[in-house]
Amino acid sequence: MRRRRLNAYTVALSGVACAFAVLALVGAAYLPTGKIAMYALAGLCVALPLTRRQPWGAVAVYAIATALGALFANIRIVPFALFFGLYPIVTWLCEDCLYRRAPIPKAVKIAIIVAIKIAFFLAAFFAGIRLMRIVIADLEFWHRSWTLGALLALAFVAFAALDTLYRILYRQVCAFVSRHLPAAPRREVDRDAEPSQSDKTSDADKERADDASQDRDDLFGS
Repeated sequence: MRRRRLNAYTVALSGVACAFAVLALVGAAYLPTGKIAMYALAGLCVALPLTRRQPWGAVAVYAIATALGALFANIRIVPFALFFGLYPIVTWLCEDCLYRRAPIPKAVKIAIIVAIKIAFFLAAFFAGIRLMRIVIADLEFWHRSWTLGALLALAFVAFAALDTLYRILYRQVCAFVSRHLPAAPRREVDRDAEPSQSDKTSDADKERADDASQDRDDLFGS
């Protein structure tokens, strides 16, 4: 019963996040300005289930939002599909799983996380460039190496700024969710009864979540 309630909670939270993500993607496709902000907002919607440690919910939000967004926005869904939608999941895997659980020195963890993020950025960047060359093949711009290098440099600066801003906003979203959204349902027990093994495990999970929150605050000194 508890598993069914938890699954229902995950579906409900993911459904709300998916709805807002699709609205943000439609806004990014049709608004004359603020497109990057709309893509970033859609990415934060993907991160919403992650605030409750529900990674499969985030994956579902990304997949469904990408599919529905493609129906309304067509190729304009590409920035979200290649970068903004995947980035929250990659960041969560790095900072919440690798950084918290890997039994290696902190400096090594940070170096690995930075390398993974740079690799993800480069993969998304060159995949986007490759796609644009296919869609707009007659532009001479794509065949100039110096312009491609300048674009890569500008994109990397923007990525570094986005990474810092995202971690700040993610902490704010976590705080908002903790204050205004109910936690995943837990089985009710008698207050006078001896706590069961599952209750002790739940308390241990809560303590680990608090430790993870503290670790995220300590990561990179932020």
